[in-house]
Amino acid sequence: MVNCSNFVVAFGLILFLGSFQVGQSARAARIDLIETIQGAKFVGRPARGEALSQRPPYRALGLRARAFVSNITVAFDPARAAFEMREAIGLAPEGAVTWDIDLPSNGVFSGAVLAGGSSQSVGMIRLTWRSRGDGSVATREIDSGRATPGARPQWRPVTTNLSFAAGRGELTLENVSRRSLWIGNPVVEGPREDTNRVNVVLVMVDTMTAEAVGHLGNPHGLTPNIDALARGGVTFKSAMTNANWTRPATIALLGGNYSSTFGINVNSWQLDRRARQRAYESRPDTLPRMALGSSREATAIGNNLFTMGYHAAGFDFGFTRIVDYRTEVRDTQDIVADVEAFCSAPRRSPFFLYVALNAPHHPYQPPVEYLRKVRDAPGVRLDPEVRRYFGEVAYTDDAVGRIARALETSGLAANTVLVVTSDHGEGLRADNAYTHVLFDRPSRFTHTVNLYDEVVRIPMVFNGAGVAKGRNVETQVRLLDIAPTIAELMTGRPSPKHAGSSLGVALKGEPITSRPAFTEGKRMSSVRFEGWKYIRREKGYDRVQPFGRDITLAIPEELFNLHDDPRETRNLVATATADLDRMRRLWSEMHTAVKGRLLGSLDSGVAPSMQPKALRGARPVVTTILLASDGKRHHLAGELRTSGRFVTWRLMSGDEGSGVWLAAENRLLVSMVAERNGAKLVVSTEPRDASVEVVAKLDGREVNASAILVGAFGLPLSPSGRARFSGIGLSDLYAGDAPHIAKGREAGVFIWRDTKPLRVTMVDDEGGTKLESGVESAMRAWGYIQSEKKTAGNSGKRQKKGDLE
Repeated sequence: MVNCSNFVVAFGLILFLGSFQVGQSARAARIDLIETIQGAKFVGRPARGEALSQRPPYRALGLRARAFVSNITVAFDPARAAFEMREAIGLAPEGAVTWDIDLPSNGVFSGAVLAGGSSQSVGMIRLTWRSRGDGSVATREIDSGRATPGARPQWRPVTTNLSFAAGRGELTLENVSRRSLWIGNPVVEGPREDTNRVNVVLVMVDTMTAEAVGHLGNPHGLTPNIDALARGGVTFKSAMTNANWTRPATIALLGGNYSSTFGINVNSWQLDRRARQRAYESRPDTLPRMALGSSREATAIGNNLFTMGYHAAGFDFGFTRIVDYRTEVRDTQDIVADVEAFCSAPRRSPFFLYVALNAPHHPYQPPVEYLRKVRDAPGVRLDPEVRRYFGEVAYTDDAVGRIARALETSGLAANTVLVVTSDHGEGLRADNAYTHVLFDRPSRFTHTVNLYDEVVRIPMVFNGAGVAKGRNVETQVRLLDIAPTIAELMTGRPSPKHAGSSLGVALKGEPITSRPAFTEGKRMSSVRFEGWKYIRREKGYDRVQPFGRDITLAIPEELFNLHDDPRETRNLVATATADLDRMRRLWSEMHTAVKGRLLGSLDSGVAPSMQPKALRGARPVVTTILLASDGKRHHLAGELRTSGRFVTWRLMSGDEGSGVWLAAENRLLVSMVAERNGAKLVVSTEPRDASVEVVAKLDGREVNASAILVGAFGLPLSPSGRARFSGIGLSDLYAGDAPHIAKGREAGVFIWRDTKPLRVTMVDDEGGTKLESGVESAMRAWGYIQSEKKTAGNSGKRQKKGDLE
């Protein structure tokens, strides 16, 4: 294990910027200074300053420049086993950063200070205001206090009144101490005039199945606090997760989208760096980013490894402050104490607070007093491991109760919506348990190889400001519906980037319609709708050993009638043919949309406007673009444009640096690199007569039309200024097979369409080639076929129709 003593690391210039532009919000109630950093001036050159508009790979660095921005700066407290991470500005001694902004009157500056090295003096910073109006200058120094000798580095809150500064001018933040400093989450706040001051507290309980919750049917009395919140609010009794393990489920919860739509791998813990980078560049509307955009704080407190984006398994959702506890039992107490302190702290702005409780997750280690609370119900004798799991649920319920009481005692409850849910459930049953052969993992007392309702069905409770009381919703909803609902609470409208649908009308007591629930898992997925469940395991990952039986079975599909068989013990694949066909179609439509949609970017996708039913229509036209290599490195970079719209796109191969990004329905941004391998892009467009245009550079130069080789024969494109094939009949590009390309020896850009087979008939009697009329007309347009006439250089010999020049 890494020794984290005196652990202070600044992670490089990696700012996920919002849409706020400096000076555009006159006298804004809340100005997040890091969000406005693009317009700031630094003393010295900002480290990696060219990367302000996107996230490069995370890289640890020291204060090599006198001032820079760090996406997340980490302080580790070994006494609490807690990481506290904040977006921060790093300042070397005498380093400074200046903003040209419009400050609100009666403003307050707040933030937190972390000092590098070991020193009793945590640090001194100076604020200087230069008015654009009267030219006056005012300063104020802020001492962040003195640390206890030998104490670990920690964030120390600072605040000061800005009554001396208002209007248009320059605000400078300067380090006047002898130590390097990080200024975390610097914010200027003034009086708020907006009426939407609703706070949101989202409590996610890791691995809590709906079957453990009292108001959802558990008879053991484990959750009196959650049940009380349900009675005083709205509970969704048929809520389903969209992933059976934590990272993809957290993406659904905080991002309102499937993990695959973000391009984030569901099958592996470790993330592909380029995929994660492209997901950031698509600027997804995660709840923390939307909270910041609505002038709210965005804080996470809990135990959830996957919300920390600096390591290989995490994804950065955009929280400006994260406190993450890494103990297995005491973490629940530390998390709740931190939440209680958060609730009691003075603040001017509303907030979004995400709380991640981890107690029910395996290993089950409840404090003994909570284990004693678990009693056998009439006719039910609990398995010892199930009893320990239930003890963890009781322990967590007590924590939820403390959070609710903290909101009450701090006076926040009247203006706060409290949401309690889970990322997924846990396999507890023995009657349908098995061991996954390839993963060597049981379905019982785990969740990653299990898509039964014990894992898929989760609790979901809304309570608080504006929420109806005592409302039980039986209609099926999904985890990814929470993000658009909270977005609507904070901003007044859901995000169009979310795949889920807002539950806002249900929170007011109005009816809603049922939503099909697609759930992703490792090499498996399921769809649940209208009382039926269909589970599909990928080929090669479908072998299981049923619990208590010494046999191995291949089970690629399962179908359950949940009305008749709620415990999912009778697989109806062999008998319910019509229902199987219906659920297969639904699964296929949702699988295609989820796995191929891809949020804004990545190597493959289905256009966001394409709903599953649209995929049932006429087949789109498929176009293949291949960048071949002769062993040297070649790079095609630019755009594909269509007069219609791109339905799907997929980069089948390519070397490092290859990628595809959907900029609009009719524009794809393309980077194709071929060196060792060819780079192959397959796109489909509709309607069928839509043109496609290539506007790109090949190896840094404008593409010459002669470098574009089209159709079954790889013939050069007719020169037309830019490289395009919109003026050629689409049938001219049809090819039943790819043109023959000498791998590793032939370079060029090959384009063909493969929705219609091309038939070529060889004619031997005159040594010519007879071509299908579509190709013939295209070759004639290109000048490769001449009509029956004499041509120069033929010594009067007549050239036959169909001969190649």
